[in-house]
Amino acid sequence: MEKRVVKTEGDEILSRDNIVLLSQLVKSLEKAGLKLEEAYEKKDNENLSKTKKFILRIQTKIVEIMK
Repeated sequence: MEKRVVKTEGDEILSRDNIVLLSQLVKSLEKAGLKLEEAYEKKDNENLSKTKKFILRIQTKIVEIMK
């Protein structure tokens, strides 16, 4: 299978695989945001903390891919 690439602003290239991964991470981030709101509304500190940590891990992974 041919790997296609996409140029970004700095002429850096993202592989198709990384674009697919980024898409999945963004979807997970959106779902986690909803879970964070739900935990906040329920005053569920344990799930609030877990979800915040999960969101931070996703954000870190996105930054790694974009470098």
